[in-house]
Amino acid sequence: MPPAAGLRAHVELSRISGHVVGNARQPDRAVWMLEQWQAALPPAVRLGPDGLAADPACCLLHMRYNQLLIVAIRPLFYAAVRRAVAARLMAQPAAPAPAPAPDPDPDPQLGHLRCCLAAAARNMRLARRVIALNGHRKLLHAGLHFIFNAAVCLILRRLVVRDEDAAGALRAAAADVDFAIAQMREAAAKGNADGGRSEQTLRDLRALVARLTAPPADPVVLAGGAAPGPSVAPLLPEHDTLPPMAIGEDPMLYDELVTWMGDDWPIYNGYMAEAEAE
Repeated sequence: MPPAAGLRAHVELSRISGHVVGNARQPDRAVWMLEQWQAALPPAVRLGPDGLAADPACCLLHMRYNQLLIVAIRPLFYAAVRRAVAARLMAQPAAPAPAPAPDPDPDPQLGHLRCCLAAAARNMRLARRVIALNGHRKLLHAGLHFIFNAAVCLILRRLVVRDEDAAGALRAAAADVDFAIAQMREAAAKGNADGGRSEQTLRDLRALVARLTAPPADPVVLAGGAAPGPSVAPLLPEHDTLPPMAIGEDPMLYDELVTWMGDDWPIYNGYMAEAEAE
């Protein structure tokens, strides 16, 4: 990367990062500023048509850009996760239907959520390129930080979006998460104290999301009947299948859920009231 072009790009990105961090509840302008930064980059620091670069420093520059996109949208993303989890926990078990309709996307900010996930996927591709260009030397702390945050988003994607090509999207996300876990494990083996903790965090989060999104156990199968048709379960790590966790009648768990959702609870509570009225 030419020093002048690279230094200027980093300085401008640092200025934008201050706005991103200081305006966590207003992602629209932050995303616009980041997109303008990318559009104004000189050719020397742009990515190629394949979304990659031959210079590790250029790849890391764009990984930082993607990381800031994730940080800018993360409040909306986590709010969508909280609402999705609350909806699953509050749902009362119902009799199995022969052909249940898929759940609607849980958040109206779907464009922002997809932008966040796309940035996470791009960072995984760029991280692989950096490792290949550096001769498989260990990533610096910043690179590991970018990978970890991207992996968290990709693990949580099952809770916030539904893709037309769900199987393909889940396979790609699962491969990226496996890559991130492998990098954390390798970092720990090379003396990075945070690597082991980060690896375990990703594993625990993946297991939790798998359990939250697991379909209810089929009573016919449990009784020794015929197995149901294929599902997305083979795409996920092995996990125990749990039924929906109904907590609406448990005051203690209900209060805990309200506390956990924080500022998002009035929005969700209003949504539930409208749904019950219908």
